[in-house]
Amino acid sequence: MKILKNILIVLVVIVAIVAVIGMFMSPAVRIERSMEMKASPEAVYNQVADLKNWDNWMPWNKLDPNWERTFGEKTSGEGATYSWKSKDSNVGQGSITITKAVPNELVETNLHFEGQGDATGGYKIEKTDAGTKFTWSMDMNMGSNPFKRIMGSMMDKMMAPWFEKGLKSLDSSASVAPMPAPSAMMDSTSMHAADSTAAVTK
Repeated sequence: MKILKNILIVLVVIVAIVAVIGMFMSPAVRIERSMEMKASPEAVYNQVADLKNWDNWMPWNKLDPNWERTFGEKTSGEGATYSWKSKDSNVGQGSITITKAVPNELVETNLHFEGQGDATGGYKIEKTDAGTKFTWSMDMNMGSNPFKRIMGSMMDKMMAPWFEKGLKSLDSSASVAPMPAPSAMMDSTSMHAADSTAAVTK
Protein backbone atom coordinates (compact mmCIF):
# COMPACT_ATOMS: atom_id res chain seq x y z
CA MET A 1 0.00 0.00 0.00
CA LYS A 2 2.84 2.36 0.81
CA ILE A 3 4.36 1.82 -2.65
CA LEU A 4 1.01 2.47 -4.30
CA LYS A 5 0.58 5.63 -2.23
CA ASN A 6 4.04 6.86 -3.24
CA ILE A 7 3.30 6.20 -6.92
CA LEU A 8 0.04 8.13 -6.62
CA ILE A 9 1.84 11.06 -4.98
CA VAL A 10 4.44 11.11 -7.76
CA LEU A 11 1.71 11.10 -10.41
CA VAL A 12 -0.12 13.96 -8.71
CA VAL A 13 3.11 15.97 -8.53
CA ILE A 14 3.84 15.33 -12.22
CA VAL A 15 0.34 16.40 -13.23
CA ALA A 16 0.64 19.52 -11.09
CA ILE A 17 3.99 20.44 -12.64
CA VAL A 18 2.63 19.93 -16.15
CA ALA A 19 -0.41 22.06 -15.30
CA VAL A 20 1.76 24.88 -13.98
CA ILE A 21 3.99 24.77 -17.07
CA GLY A 22 0.92 24.87 -19.30
CA MET A 23 -0.49 27.89 -17.48
CA PHE A 24 2.54 29.95 -18.48
CA MET A 25 2.47 28.87 -22.14
CA SER A 26 0.82 31.01 -24.79
CA PRO A 27 -2.66 29.90 -25.87
CA ALA A 28 -1.95 31.10 -29.42
CA VAL A 29 -0.87 28.50 -31.95
CA ARG A 30 0.23 29.26 -35.50
CA ILE A 31 1.23 26.74 -38.13
CA GLU A 32 2.69 28.04 -41.38
CA ARG A 33 4.34 26.51 -44.40
CA SER A 34 5.30 27.98 -47.79
CA MET A 35 6.18 26.54 -51.18
CA GLU A 36 7.35 27.87 -54.53
CA MET A 37 4.99 26.63 -57.25
CA LYS A 38 5.25 26.57 -61.02
CA ALA A 39 1.56 27.33 -61.51
CA SER A 40 0.36 30.90 -62.02
CA PRO A 41 -1.27 32.89 -59.18
CA GLU A 42 -4.56 32.73 -61.09
CA ALA A 43 -4.45 28.94 -61.26
CA VAL A 44 -3.52 28.59 -57.58
CA TYR A 45 -6.24 31.02 -56.52
CA ASN A 46 -8.85 29.08 -58.49
CA GLN A 47 -7.95 25.90 -56.60
CA VAL A 48 -8.21 27.60 -53.20
CA ALA A 49 -11.11 30.04 -53.66
CA ASP A 50 -13.44 27.36 -55.07
CA LEU A 51 -14.33 24.89 -52.31
CA LYS A 52 -15.33 22.28 -54.88
CA ASN A 53 -11.67 22.19 -55.94
CA TRP A 54 -10.42 21.37 -52.45
CA ASP A 55 -10.72 17.65 -53.12
CA ASN A 56 -7.85 18.11 -55.58
CA TRP A 57 -5.35 19.09 -52.91
CA MET A 58 -6.65 19.20 -49.32
CA PRO A 59 -5.24 16.04 -47.66
CA TRP A 60 -8.01 15.66 -45.07
CA ASN A 61 -10.63 15.56 -47.83
CA LYS A 62 -9.16 12.28 -49.02
CA LEU A 63 -9.09 10.39 -45.72
CA ASP A 64 -12.67 9.11 -45.63
CA PRO A 65 -14.37 8.20 -48.95
CA ASN A 66 -17.66 7.81 -47.07
CA TRP A 67 -17.74 11.22 -45.43
CA GLU A 68 -20.86 13.36 -45.74
CA ARG A 69 -20.52 16.89 -47.08
CA THR A 70 -23.09 19.61 -47.66
CA PHE A 71 -22.24 22.72 -49.68
CA GLY A 72 -23.86 26.08 -49.02
CA GLU A 73 -25.51 28.29 -51.62
CA LYS A 74 -22.09 29.68 -52.57
CA THR A 75 -19.14 27.40 -53.25
CA SER A 76 -16.61 29.96 -54.46
CA GLY A 77 -15.31 33.28 -53.14
CA GLU A 78 -16.27 35.16 -50.00
CA GLY A 79 -19.23 33.57 -48.25
CA ALA A 80 -18.66 30.10 -49.74
CA THR A 81 -19.16 27.31 -47.25
CA TYR A 82 -19.60 23.62 -46.63
CA SER A 83 -20.11 21.37 -43.61
CA TRP A 84 -18.88 17.81 -43.18
CA LYS A 85 -19.40 14.75 -41.03
CA SER A 86 -17.27 11.60 -40.79
CA LYS A 87 -16.92 8.56 -38.55
CA ASP A 88 -13.14 8.82 -39.03
CA SER A 89 -11.72 10.57 -35.95
CA ASN A 90 -9.07 12.22 -38.13
CA VAL A 91 -11.82 13.95 -40.12
CA GLY A 92 -14.54 14.44 -37.51
CA GLN A 93 -17.33 16.95 -37.98
CA GLY A 94 -17.33 20.66 -38.70
CA SER A 95 -17.71 23.44 -41.22
CA ILE A 96 -15.63 25.88 -43.24
CA THR A 97 -16.47 29.36 -44.52
CA ILE A 98 -14.44 31.62 -46.78
CA THR A 99 -14.41 34.96 -44.95
CA LYS A 100 -12.18 36.89 -47.37
CA ALA A 101 -11.17 36.41 -50.98
CA VAL A 102 -8.89 38.79 -52.87
CA PRO A 103 -8.50 37.45 -56.44
CA ASN A 104 -5.05 35.97 -57.08
CA GLU A 105 -3.72 37.28 -53.75
CA LEU A 106 -5.41 35.95 -50.63
CA VAL A 107 -8.06 33.63 -49.24
CA GLU A 108 -9.02 33.50 -45.56
CA THR A 109 -11.30 30.96 -43.91
CA ASN A 110 -12.99 30.22 -40.63
CA LEU A 111 -12.89 26.57 -39.57
CA HIS A 112 -15.21 25.12 -36.95
CA PHE A 113 -14.33 21.71 -35.55
CA GLU A 114 -17.25 20.23 -33.62
CA GLY A 115 -16.23 19.73 -30.01
CA GLN A 116 -12.72 21.06 -30.60
CA GLY A 117 -13.14 24.78 -31.25
CA ASP A 118 -12.39 27.12 -34.13
CA ALA A 119 -9.41 28.04 -36.25
CA THR A 120 -8.65 30.52 -39.01
CA GLY A 121 -6.94 29.55 -42.22
CA GLY A 122 -4.84 31.83 -44.41
CA TYR A 123 -3.78 31.19 -48.00
CA LYS A 124 -1.44 33.88 -49.33
CA ILE A 125 -0.56 33.98 -53.02
CA GLU A 126 2.44 35.93 -54.33
CA LYS A 127 3.58 36.17 -57.93
CA THR A 128 7.22 35.25 -58.57
CA ASP A 129 9.43 35.00 -61.64
CA ALA A 130 9.09 31.22 -61.54
CA GLY A 131 5.36 31.15 -60.84
CA THR A 132 3.86 31.53 -57.39
CA LYS A 133 4.91 31.57 -53.75
CA PHE A 134 2.06 30.08 -51.73
CA THR A 135 1.86 30.37 -47.94
CA TRP A 136 -0.62 28.28 -45.97
CA SER A 137 -1.23 29.18 -42.34
CA MET A 138 -3.58 28.16 -39.55
CA ASP A 139 -4.18 30.02 -36.29
CA MET A 140 -5.85 28.57 -33.19
CA ASN A 141 -6.43 29.62 -29.60
CA MET A 142 -6.13 26.80 -27.08
CA GLY A 143 -7.86 28.76 -24.32
CA SER A 144 -7.00 28.66 -20.62
CA ASN A 145 -6.73 24.88 -20.25
CA PRO A 146 -3.02 24.24 -19.48
CA PHE A 147 -3.10 20.74 -20.96
CA LYS A 148 -4.56 22.05 -24.24
CA ARG A 149 -1.83 24.70 -24.31
CA ILE A 150 0.82 21.99 -23.99
CA MET A 151 -0.87 20.06 -26.79
CA GLY A 152 -0.88 23.26 -28.83
CA SER A 153 2.89 23.49 -28.54
CA MET A 154 3.09 20.14 -30.36
CA MET A 155 0.68 21.07 -33.14
CA ASP A 156 3.30 22.41 -35.55
CA LYS A 157 5.21 19.12 -35.57
CA MET A 158 1.98 17.11 -35.83
CA MET A 159 0.46 19.17 -38.65
CA ALA A 160 3.58 19.86 -40.71
CA PRO A 161 3.44 16.61 -42.77
CA TRP A 162 -0.19 17.31 -43.68
CA PHE A 163 0.58 20.87 -44.75
CA GLU A 164 3.54 19.75 -46.85
CA LYS A 165 1.46 17.03 -48.50
CA GLY A 166 -1.28 19.55 -49.27
CA LEU A 167 1.16 22.04 -50.77
CA LYS A 168 2.58 19.42 -53.14
CA SER A 169 -0.92 18.37 -54.20
CA LEU A 170 -1.92 21.99 -54.75
CA ASP A 171 1.12 22.57 -56.93
CA SER A 172 0.20 19.57 -59.05
CA SER A 173 -3.51 20.32 -59.32
CA ALA A 174 -3.02 24.02 -60.09
CA SER A 175 -0.56 23.14 -62.85
CA VAL A 176 -2.99 20.89 -64.73
CA ALA A 177 -6.49 22.13 -63.84
CA PRO A 178 -8.34 24.16 -66.50
CA MET A 179 -8.93 27.81 -65.71
CA PRO A 180 -12.51 29.10 -65.42
CA ALA A 181 -13.77 31.23 -68.30
CA PRO A 182 -13.36 34.96 -67.60
CA SER A 183 -16.58 36.88 -66.99
CA ALA A 184 -17.90 38.81 -69.95
CA MET A 185 -19.30 41.48 -67.65
CA MET A 186 -17.15 44.41 -66.55
CA ASP A 187 -17.15 45.30 -62.88
CA SER A 188 -18.38 48.69 -61.72
CA THR A 189 -14.84 50.08 -61.56
CA SER A 190 -14.11 49.13 -65.16
CA MET A 191 -17.45 50.54 -66.31
CA HIS A 192 -16.79 53.82 -64.50
CA ALA A 193 -13.35 54.06 -66.09
CA ALA A 194 -14.83 53.35 -69.52
CA ASP A 195 -17.53 56.02 -69.05
CA SER A 196 -14.91 58.55 -67.95
CA THR A 197 -12.75 57.81 -70.99
CA ALA A 198 -15.73 58.17 -73.28
CA ALA A 199 -16.66 61.51 -71.71
CA VAL A 200 -13.15 62.87 -72.19
CA THR A 201 -13.09 61.69 -75.80
CA LYS A 202 -16.32 63.55 -76.52
